Amino acid sequence: MTAENPTVIGATLSDLPEFMRLFKIMHAENGLFDYDEECVLDAFNRVVKNKEGVIGLIKGPLGEVRAMLYLLLTRYWYTKQLHIEEIHNFVDPEWRRTNYADTLLRYAIHCQQQLNIPLVIGVLTGSRMEAKVRLYRRRLGMPSG
Repeated sequence: MTAENPTVIGATLSDLPEFMRLFKIMHAENGLFDYDEECVLDAFNRVVKNKEGVIGLIKGPLGEVRAMLYLLLTRYWYTKQLHIEEIHNFVDPEWRRTNYADTLLRYAIHCQQQLNIPLVIGVLTGSRMEAKVRLYRRRLGMPSG
């Protein structure tokens, strides 16, 4: 599959059906707890409607979401200092032999640089842990924490 120069765009309300479709695939692979559609909808609206972060999408020519990144503007409970937290970086299984995951990660780094606040990422996965950690090390260096 080819996807040489994918573009990341911000999600809008019209992207909700595709976001939900891809999120269900992601949950089937990596979900630790029961799926609650209302909670997922709340998370989508928190970013898209309330502007508390960004959902970056890579779409195909028919508008189908091939990959998505969820970044939340938040803080730890013990501080007022904000950071960007990567909630997920997910590529549809059909498009995993592309550079989409790396493109989304580079987009997260771009957002961090624009806001000049820390980017916090944790890799939580049910599959391909080593490949994901290698990607993050290539872009971000050795992990801490």
